[in-house]
Amino acid sequence: MSREIRKIVHLFIPEDSGGVKPNSCEAHYFKLLFQRRLKNYQLKIYTHAQETKFKKALKFSAHPDDKFFIITDLDFTEDRSNLRYVKKKIRNLASLGDNAQLFVSGRSFEVWLCMYHGVYTKRFISQAALNKTVARDYTKKERWYIKERGRLYANLRAASANAKKSRRIILSGSAREKKRYVTELPDFTEEALLDYFITRETFTYVDLLVKELQALSRD
Repeated sequence: MSREIRKIVHLFIPEDSGGVKPNSCEAHYFKLLFQRRLKNYQLKIYTHAQETKFKKALKFSAHPDDKFFIITDLDFTEDRSNLRYVKKKIRNLASLGDNAQLFVSGRSFEVWLCMYHGVYTKRFISQAALNKTVARDYTKKERWYIKERGRLYANLRAASANAKKSRRIILSGSAREKKRYVTELPDFTEEALLDYFITRETFTYVDLLVKELQALSRD
């Protein structure tokens, strides 16, 4: 009797510099909130060093129902001098194919965490200032996420609603065809659309990734 192949949620985090062991705030968040809640799926997180492995899994998936997600930041510098690099990075990730959904949080993942407090649309000043908005004791280390994981999971609905409201605000003055991106993921292979969102700076689509994972979870 052949062994059943277990379905996998493949999550690539390009900013994770942890080598073979994921060590980013994104990895801590999704591991602690969803690893044990996924039903009939296991969560596999890929770091920057494991990009080739993610691409190989994407091309030669062992199970037809495997899921492929990418979570990334804009990570532009305070003086915005690296925007050309940021745009190239997002374009390359968006070009990995239709089977790999790209979720961007601008300027960084902490913008999503700010949505736990309310609708957040402030222009980026510095990462230090953003971290203080998340919490006075906030740190990107796993210990903070372990301490806060109960609260973070319990308040997912409110944070997701705030993220959606924030997108509605930043897209309020845009053309009608862009209003769809309040609820839909943008296709960042489109140069004009990528430029548009980079100039908005503060936005997040982490809630849509959360929605995908909740659909695969037990509760």
